[in-house]
Amino acid sequence: MKRKIGTVMEERLLFGAKKAAIEKDVPLSRIFEEAVEAYLESLRLERDRGESVRATRGMFRLTEEEILETLDEAGILES
Repeated sequence: MKRKIGTVMEERLLFGAKKAAIEKDVPLSRIFEEAVEAYLESLRLERDRGESVRATRGMFRLTEEEILETLDEAGILES
């Protein structure tokens, strides 16, 4: 279900959104929908990342020496 809303925003953002809608040949509302979807997804990923860290905290009990030894292994930090 779609619902009509009203909002206030910086003119430069509105201009950029209108330009994007023209370039993509989609309604302006679709640009706003995509932006909100992307923002909500980034919040979800951020929340999930924190949950993973909390859920796995303390799973591996390594000494400082073991951690440094692992980091010294070839290829670990190379990209």
